[in-house]
Amino acid sequence: RMISEFIDQIIIDRRQGHSSSMFNSSDLLDLLLSAVDNEGQPFTNQ
Repeated sequence: RMISEFIDQIIIDRRQGHSSSMFNSSDLLDLLLSAVDNEGQPFTNQ
């Protein structure tokens, strides 16, 4: 449960722009958060 809450907070922070990749380019989380479904809707945090 603690790990899930930790990861949820990382996702929330990244979506709100409170954190960023440690690299000069996009990381895996950036790619996942920018993904959209066939209707152009972003995926949920789950």
